Amino acid sequence: NNLVHNNSADSAGAIYVYDASPAFSNCTIVNNEAVDGNGGGLYFIYCSNNPVLKNSIIWGNTATGSGDNVFKTAAGMYPIYSYCDIEGSNGSGVNWDSSIGTDNGNNIDANPEFIDAYNNDFHITPSSPCIDAGSPDENYTCQVDTDGQQRVLRNNADIGVDEIPSIIYTNYSATGNDDGSSWSNAYTDLQDALSREDQEGEAMV
Repeated sequence: NNLVHNNSADSAGAIYVYDASPAFSNCTIVNNEAVDGNGGGLYFIYCSNNPVLKNSIIWGNTATGSGDNVFKTAAGMYPIYSYCDIEGSNGSGVNWDSSIGTDNGNNIDANPEFIDAYNNDFHITPSSPCIDAGSPDENYTCQVDTDGQQRVLRNNADIGVDEIPSIIYTNYSATGNDDGSSWSNAYTDLQDALSREDQEGEAMV
């Protein structure tokens, strides 16, 4: 649950991992810069065991050398990624960029759709591909996001530091499925929306 943004260094603009094996979960590492070297976001060297990254966004980092978002030296164990959104990774599967580490599944490479990254608002929009895309296998009991909201407001956790509430649509003239999932499928009765179990959601009328 760490937001790491707008930092700069010669190398390792945001996070430098030397001879350690940390675990990162629900982090957003964005818009950091290595101004005279490698690893704008993350820099891994001589890791004795595999660092683990899960449910995290690594996006928009830059380096004058190699590895805009992630740089990994040949020495040491490779980081392992799952349920992450990593720019330039090509996502899980045959096109995964193995130079940054090991693909452990369910990674994506898609614009996370921050509300206003230019002004450092790294909340995600309701159309973000990071929504509901986090690991379903973690214990999120008592966990909250960067705003103190309950972690997991839909089916699965969201990727990154922000957990976005579900939006429940109501429109008395809608003719769709009457399930509140969109304007066309909106509830036609406001009371149906207010009676939903996911009370953390926002009703759109």
